[in-house]
Amino acid sequence: MQLANLLVGRNGLKKVRYEGVEDVDLLYEGGLEQYIQLKNEPRTRYTIAALRPVLQAFAVDLLEAGEKSNVQVVLVARSHDRNEAVDRLIARAGTNSDREEIARHLVLSTGTVKAPDKLLGLKPEKLAVLVEQLVSKIEMQFGRGDESDGETLFELQARSRMEERGIFDVKIQRQAVAALRGALQPRAEFSAEDVERLVSRFVQTTALERFAGTVELLTDEQGNSPVNAHRVQQYYEGHPASWEIVAASADVERTQLASILERILEPCDSARIVCLVGDPGSGKSTMLLRSAWEAHRRMQVPVLRARISGSELIWTQLRAFYKEVRRSFVLVVDDAFRDARVFDGLDSVGLDVPVTIVTAAWPGELRRAQIRQPIDEIRLKGVDVDERVRALRLFNKQMSDLTDEQRRHFEASSSFLVLMTVLSTGKGLREHYDGILRWLREKDSAVYAVYEYVCFVFQFGVSCPAIVLERLDKAGRFYRIVNREAASSVLFEEDGSNQIRAAHILVAREVSAIYGRSPLNLLDEIASTIDPQDERHRRFWAHLMRAFAQQSQEVVTFSVATVSKVSASICAAPIPELPIWHAFYRAQGLDDEAQRVAELAVNRQPKIASEWANVLGMLRGDDVKGKLLPVMRQWVEDHPEERATFRLYLRLVAEHSVGVLLEPLETFVRTLTLDAEGDLVLVLRLLNRYLSWGRKKRRFLDAGGERLMAVEKIMVAMLGRMDGSLVSSDVARSLLGVVPMLTSLDLRQRALVLILGCRSCGESVVHQAVRTLTVFLGVDVLRRIYVERFEGAELEFKVSFARALRATRHLGLAVEIYEALLEENPNSVLVFFCYGELLIKLRNYGRALELLGVVFEGQPDRRNLRLRLAQANEGLGLLARRAKKEAEAKVYYARARAYLDAAYSRAQQGSRHQMRAQDRMKSMRRKSSL
Repeated sequence: MQLANLLVGRNGLKKVRYEGVEDVDLLYEGGLEQYIQLKNEPRTRYTIAALRPVLQAFAVDLLEAGEKSNVQVVLVARSHDRNEAVDRLIARAGTNSDREEIARHLVLSTGTVKAPDKLLGLKPEKLAVLVEQLVSKIEMQFGRGDESDGETLFELQARSRMEERGIFDVKIQRQAVAALRGALQPRAEFSAEDVERLVSRFVQTTALERFAGTVELLTDEQGNSPVNAHRVQQYYEGHPASWEIVAASADVERTQLASILERILEPCDSARIVCLVGDPGSGKSTMLLRSAWEAHRRMQVPVLRARISGSELIWTQLRAFYKEVRRSFVLVVDDAFRDARVFDGLDSVGLDVPVTIVTAAWPGELRRAQIRQPIDEIRLKGVDVDERVRALRLFNKQMSDLTDEQRRHFEASSSFLVLMTVLSTGKGLREHYDGILRWLREKDSAVYAVYEYVCFVFQFGVSCPAIVLERLDKAGRFYRIVNREAASSVLFEEDGSNQIRAAHILVAREVSAIYGRSPLNLLDEIASTIDPQDERHRRFWAHLMRAFAQQSQEVVTFSVATVSKVSASICAAPIPELPIWHAFYRAQGLDDEAQRVAELAVNRQPKIASEWANVLGMLRGDDVKGKLLPVMRQWVEDHPEERATFRLYLRLVAEHSVGVLLEPLETFVRTLTLDAEGDLVLVLRLLNRYLSWGRKKRRFLDAGGERLMAVEKIMVAMLGRMDGSLVSSDVARSLLGVVPMLTSLDLRQRALVLILGCRSCGESVVHQAVRTLTVFLGVDVLRRIYVERFEGAELEFKVSFARALRATRHLGLAVEIYEALLEENPNSVLVFFCYGELLIKLRNYGRALELLGVVFEGQPDRRNLRLRLAQANEGLGLLARRAKKEAEAKVYYARARAYLDAAYSRAQQGSRHQMRAQDRMKSMRRKSSL
């Protein structure tokens, strides 16, 4: 654990090399080498005599290092027990007798243990020099590994390091220590890449427990597991992709992979969504896995994959997961937007969780209005020429190897599924599955019958519950149908959900066309099995009817049985299911029926935030203001403890009736428990919107500014209950959106103190805070803030504050800070460079050139350094030219003054020269003034 901490720290350690059981070498980027001896001898008393083998080994290391000055030798021992001579060596206070004893033991052989040959041949003078080197370079640490309260120092140090990184859960700490111990296998070298693998193993241990099986974590072991040829062939015929398929490179390399991977790996400090949009069969699912796999392989990014996308547990645990691992990560969710529960889950994910959610959707499925997170939409292109060539190469084929029929399918297809089916089977998709159906009819008639229903349903993107399929056959032949041998190649059960689906949507469409039965007849048969009182039946029926209506080209006239089952399902449906039926009627063009469903939802009195959000999605703008807001207001007044509903109500008021926002906002802040960062960000953003509305409408000019005073009162209440631990980058940015619009200097100062006290705020936030909040603050106030908030802070944070002052009128304070930092950090290239930039702005080009010259000697390739050097040189040249012009002007002025005096005296002598002299005087004075 100690070595792992060293390798991920900022000390420049690049490699750990094991020379033996007790011998470890640490190699640093700057050339420093540390040779370490490990002694696990808890009852040994260490004297110079007891340390003889260690001293001899270190002496040999120093001899082999030769003239190197960057070599250190370190002893790490478990025992505390040592004598005074060893204590003197630790304190660098060894006496002459200590040195003589060390020299004697370096060449001493006892029993079967002989002194090293390199030491035995040394002359006394050389031996004395070696002893001095050894005394000056040796470092000794004792008591490393002793137990305290039943724990070894290894575990204590591991827990301490994890607490420094924000991991306080004792159970998680124990698992992490166990995972790290288990991963430390004997090897010759131990590098930073090995540490990344240890961290991934720790992340996996945490993830699998917290999500209770609803997600899986991508690991290196999954890429090492073999994949058989039959599984690969099934993938080419439309079966779902897997990590093993991707790791085996059984897929075709996509031209868009590099650009997609670049967008997934963009640094993020908040939740965002990357959505691949494409038609069925365009390779979306495979591209999801391939891009996530490459992100993990190249950058060791933790990758989670949702097994059940609609599970509430996935979305509610993301924040807790991040707080324990403190790393940005990727969550892969295939076809997320086909499940309405995903929208509720996304709404519960805080914007401050740095997770990149990678998903896929059909064109038109992405509903941005219902999603808070920013969405990066990537449209997958069709199969291009290069991809067709790579597909042929994957199967070791050329165009000349294909028959005319195969070439026609190959060239005409824009779908990867059809392309791979042609190359792997030699047939088109329909022709291939026509043969499978003939085989299935002979093999197992029950599976053949079920397959028709499953494909009919799945062509609309809906999986069929096993309980519904079993009720379709009165004789019970469909019971546990997926366990039959013939079903293993055509039917698939989704993880843990008891839902049955076909291999692919395109496969389902082709198979349904081969069966050739009327869709309305199939719907009637399915409707007869639906039990409106069973939630699984209702949800399946609702999703199927909505998808069927949305993909129908014209209005469909359903049978009486189907319509009655729809009505019964709506009557029994709770509020979360009503939006599905609302969308069904809207797709049919029956707006009146859709409106009745929305009113039914309002009348059923929602009770939680997700239900209110469901009702909101069914109402238009006027209905929200006229029907929903009054009901919702009464609800939040009666139930102020429902924070999620209160938040939604505030957002709706800000959107539809911002003028009355202050009163509910005051109530919200009064009962606010400042343990949720999202609440702080919400209140600040709503205040920003209210202030912008007031200024635009000029509403703060009446009533003596009462509205503005009310806003400042809310801000005082919030800032009075906040501390630095609650201020994140999001909170700081939100504060900066509100405080500059207020007139209170006290609020500006308190907000600036909070932001500058937040160590997680980036440099851009600090710059913005100093620029916007210091306009009316005096230099004494800023100096006091700097002294109070930056004592003990990291150098980079102090420099950020000084750099931010460059954009204000407090440049003198910035100079003071840089001068102090130069005294504290005389070797810091960062301070030299940033101070040099400031001096260029102050036109102190000579000092700037001096500081930047020091930077050039240490880091000649530093970004923008050459530009700053050029600016300093140009400034010096400008000053030189200006000085030269001033000197020439002084000479000219002296001559002009003498000429004026002479002309004036001549003018006094006679009138005939007077007019001419006056003209010359006027001319010279004009030139002098110019």
